[in-house]
Amino acid sequence: MSVQQIFSLDRCYRVPFYQRKYVWSEGGQWARLMEDILEKTEARLLNDEEPPPHYMGAVVLEPQKREGLLGLEIVHIIDGQQRMTTLQFVMQAIVLVARELNAPEVRPSMQKCMRNSDESSMRNKVMEAYKLWPTFADQPDYKQTSACNSVLDLNVAYPAHFTNQGTLRVAGRKPLSLAAVYFFCNAIKRWVVAAPEEERSIRLRYLAMSVLQDLKFIVISLGPEDDAQVIFETMNGRGAVLHASDLIRNFIFMRADREGADGQVLYNDLWQDFENGFWDEVSSRGRITRPNREWFFQVAVAAATRSEVDLSRLYAEYQRFAGKGAKTLSAEAQLNTLVRLAAHYRDLTSSNAQTLIAKFGRRLAPWEASTVHPLAVAVADSAATDEEKERIYGYIMSYLVRRAVCGLTTKNLNNVFLNLLKGLPDVVDSKAFFSALAELSGDASRWPKDADFQHHLANSKLYPGALDPKRIKAVLVDLESGLRGARTEFDGNLLIADLDVDHVMPQSWYQHWPYNGKAVTLSQAIVAKENHWLSEDKERDGIAERELAIPTIGNLTLAHYGLNRSAKHCAFEKKREMFFEHSNLSLNRILMTAPDWDEAAIKGRAVKLCAAAMKVWPGPA
Repeated sequence: MSVQQIFSLDRCYRVPFYQRKYVWSEGGQWARLMEDILEKTEARLLNDEEPPPHYMGAVVLEPQKREGLLGLEIVHIIDGQQRMTTLQFVMQAIVLVARELNAPEVRPSMQKCMRNSDESSMRNKVMEAYKLWPTFADQPDYKQTSACNSVLDLNVAYPAHFTNQGTLRVAGRKPLSLAAVYFFCNAIKRWVVAAPEEERSIRLRYLAMSVLQDLKFIVISLGPEDDAQVIFETMNGRGAVLHASDLIRNFIFMRADREGADGQVLYNDLWQDFENGFWDEVSSRGRITRPNREWFFQVAVAAATRSEVDLSRLYAEYQRFAGKGAKTLSAEAQLNTLVRLAAHYRDLTSSNAQTLIAKFGRRLAPWEASTVHPLAVAVADSAATDEEKERIYGYIMSYLVRRAVCGLTTKNLNNVFLNLLKGLPDVVDSKAFFSALAELSGDASRWPKDADFQHHLANSKLYPGALDPKRIKAVLVDLESGLRGARTEFDGNLLIADLDVDHVMPQSWYQHWPYNGKAVTLSQAIVAKENHWLSEDKERDGIAERELAIPTIGNLTLAHYGLNRSAKHCAFEKKREMFFEHSNLSLNRILMTAPDWDEAAIKGRAVKLCAAAMKVWPGPA
């Protein structure tokens, strides 16, 4: 069937509420469609006869049962909504250009394919006035752009998206209906006005004929016995066209339809927030990039079922969660669960809220341990007290930090946290959780004990070394919080962005930090560090000890980036003076009162920081 044959029928083609939003774009599809239209138009102009048709693939339509005498025939678009919607934008653009170029003969045939005119036969006059009616999320902008009679009207309707010169802004998110109509208007007008003025109406008429008559679809119309959901999944779910979350939305709202639930109410009250903003943003886990909506569904299903969820089988995993037979979750129950878990997930991954999981998420972020997310959400969603949840989050952070400081692998963390999730009882118990972590053994899984952790924290090369800049900063921020009492005004969240990690004794210490009153060269330091265990030269050994002490916790602190960069290589006396004048961090109190700064002072400060670390990251004794 041609476009004209499809849209001239007295029908309303409705995009069902379970479908995804309109997503086509200029770079993806509009420009190529415009090229196809112009190719057919130029063939008509050249030969003055109908060219071979351009097939746009198959559309799958599902006529809806008619109730009573009133109302147009409603036909659901099961597959093909992106193409059919785009053609509505093309036809509107032709009408706008025809008005601007005063070519009225084009408009009637176009408008007959865009609007139904007999209001007396309509049950729903708002929806049925249109030949195509989009899904909930697209309806407001679709109606707004459809009501415009010129490009100037588009500007008036969407002033924030236009420049002072009247052109559509390139940057920023804009309604796709606006962008599509604007793109096709410009492309059509540019092609038409390239001809002499007396030929322009002919060009526009032939272009309209090509759209209506040369573009053709294979139309598949379903019968009452056909299962629209199975057909939708077969045509869309096995390729890369749709995300799993699109299939999940389809699944939920088709179930709502079968249950007789009000899909509009469910969409407005429970689903609508998942359609935009944060959920459309893309983020990565390792090498895999997905919209946040996809990551959330993986986490939500895992948290709800206490089981592993394979991202590549996310839709099938979701169906398992939604249940069958006696264990079936209604569409409303599914949505209520998702909305509840979504609040926890947003707090965990992106929020500045003061909820427990949001605070935990900010501490967790530098460690890039997304395998923790299902467990964290399950804990947040449990009936445990805030005190119990806070302890569990603290144990998780301790487990991650202790293992990192001790140089243990991260390769097995997914299995560790999955097993903890599977064993998480309905009544979450921090003591049982602590015991489960403490019982882990072997370097791939164990939770380092106090003595092991303190030894590595005090003596290991942490930075540069075992921890990258984000993680050593996170460790120092947590230590700062641990050193301060409950009565202080410190808020680590406000400080982190402005702080640098500072080596009190700088890595290049040779110029301003003499050893035993003597200047030391870089080559002497390298030789000392490489050979001190072979030598009985006390001075060489002392230089080596200094080199080895510089990247340890006792010599690391936080400073405002301005202070750090101005004091970076200064002698200790000058550095101490600057810390005293500008820093109010507890981490720097020892520095302000120290008479000098050497290997012994570094070790002494390390002992005090290790004592604080036992409170910040409690673990097995």
